[in-house]
Amino acid sequence: MDLMVEFAIQGLGVACTIKDYVQKELQNKLLYEVKVTEEIPTRSLGITTKKGMPLSTAAQKFIDILDRQQ
Repeated sequence: MDLMVEFAIQGLGVACTIKDYVQKELQNKLLYEVKVTEEIPTRSLGITTKKGMPLSTAAQKFIDILDRQQ
């Protein structure tokens, strides 16, 4: 994300990022928000794991967090 933001600041294109992540750049007018008129459709996320392969604690915690948000 850092690289996309830096490219956008340098004028090398448009970046799609989290608004909170670039607040300082927006306030300093290094970046400008492009307002979209169409509603962006909701997306879904899928996770695939290898059968019989144990997950790390971090991976399992991440999956648990995602499961709670459904």
